[in-house]
Amino acid sequence: MEAEAQDGMQTMTEIERHTVESDARARAASLVSQGIGAEVDRQADAFPQGAYVVSVLATDARRARQVLGLEEQTDHDMDEAELTRSVRPWLIPALIIAAAFIIVPIAAFYITFKLQGG
Repeated sequence: MEAEAQDGMQTMTEIERHTVESDARARAASLVSQGIGAEVDRQADAFPQGAYVVSVLATDARRARQVLGLEEQTDHDMDEAELTRSVRPWLIPALIIAAAFIIVPIAAFYITFKLQGG
């Protein structure tokens, strides 16, 4: 039964930080009014960035950012197309260099071996 409870639990994602609790609660209330569950946590060690953190479920993070008018967070994941585009310019030169470092020494060894009478 505990395993089922742990599978159903989702992690909370930080959306923004505030230095004043009332600001954080107002932003969380605006999310709740839009049907997004939000909570406000106090972080005592993070005063320069804000001591009050507005968090939502990870599945609602994108919609919460849209509702609050925040920029999309794109620093974590690259989709497959972006990853392919980032690697493609180096793919052909890397394959040519790898082939040169493998095929040329094998061919040189074979030619030398045959010329020596082997």
